[in-house]
Amino acid sequence: KIKKKSTIMATESNRLSSGLDKPKRKFLHQMIYGIQASKDIKLTNIGRSLVEEISLKKTENRLSRQINNGDLTEFVGRKLTGEAKYWIKDETVLALDLSDISKEYSEKQEYLDLGREEISFL
Repeated sequence: KIKKKSTIMATESNRLSSGLDKPKRKFLHQMIYGIQASKDIKLTNIGRSLVEEISLKKTENRLSRQINNGDLTEFVGRKLTGEAKYWIKDETVLALDLSDISKEYSEKQEYLDLGREEISFL
């Protein structure tokens, strides 16, 4: 069962990263694997799940450097929309949850979204 999941993930990762150079393909594959294996998006936990022979700190630094090296968001977004267009029909419903995590006592936080109640009092 684990081998089957790993094979499916590798196939999807290869399909998603086709068109990228080898370092970016490897990075994308490791990030997809690491997020799935660790069930987390923190680089430390992703690095732990990769079980490399180098120190965790070096793995984390490498992943961090690669993240800062270039944004893959647009590339991956284009690939996914290109593939999804065959599945999306006129009657397909797209539901987006734009809500934010509520932190009752937080006033200064990056990307803090004021809830509807707070906006009405401003």
